[in-house]
Amino acid sequence: MQLNTASNKALDSISVDEAGSLPGLFKCRIERSPKLPAYQQYDQKQNSWLTYSLQEIGVLVARWPLTVKAGSISVMS
Repeated sequence: MQLNTASNKALDSISVDEAGSLPGLFKCRIERSPKLPAYQQYDQKQNSWLTYSLQEIGVLVARWPLTVKAGSISVMS
């Protein structure tokens, strides 16, 4: 862990060795902080911001290979 001197809070750093890859980094971050916000999107109908946690985005990302394999979407080469 590193210390963020500006806010005096410990940062939860994930090393390259621990993550191994970008997908590995995402997996580590989900495991460590599943409820942290990962993505926000504005909903014009509700006139409000929707927030998705790392865990929610992780579930969606995990579906992508299955969707591609099932032929539900095509991948451009």
